[in-house]
Amino acid sequence: EELCWCKEWEQEDEEAGQGDLERTISILKGTMTEVSSFGYLRMTMESALDFADQRLPTLDTSIWVDEQKRVLYTYFEKPMAANQVVHKDTALPENTKVSTLNSEVVRRMQNTSELLPLEERLEVLQKFAQKLCNSGYSLSQTRHILVGGLTGYEKRLRQSKIVEGSVGWRPLHESASA
Repeated sequence: EELCWCKEWEQEDEEAGQGDLERTISILKGTMTEVSSFGYLRMTMESALDFADQRLPTLDTSIWVDEQKRVLYTYFEKPMAANQVVHKDTALPENTKVSTLNSEVVRRMQNTSELLPLEERLEVLQKFAQKLCNSGYSLSQTRHILVGGLTGYEKRLRQSKIVEGSVGWRPLHESASA
């Protein structure tokens, strides 16, 4: 079966108060239910409309489309996530802890769009800095970890802006198939 469109159906949806997103969800849900006609799968869908901030949380990223039709994203973690990271007193070598935490800063920044206002990007870092403090790291150590992570992120960002295929080029976001 194929998907079809006609003006009358669109008008019916509009009269029923169904917008483009709701219509798309309905069609996709119906299609997926048909495809999985084994009887034991029940499809559900979420959209930004299901969340107060109109942002769709997906793994560690929250995604939305702004007024200019740009897809934006920011780092996301569930409210019940731990308020600590690898503890300062953990029996790991210091360089392992710092490297792990630097990588966490890079990951959070990669999952936050460069198109967002600086205040929103800084909020992601502020929340991570608080977790570092909650985990026994001093202000000096926290600063060192954040600067190291941001340096790593800036390096990745520069590499992603080199012409694709050139020496030193590396995508900022790896594809799932990579």
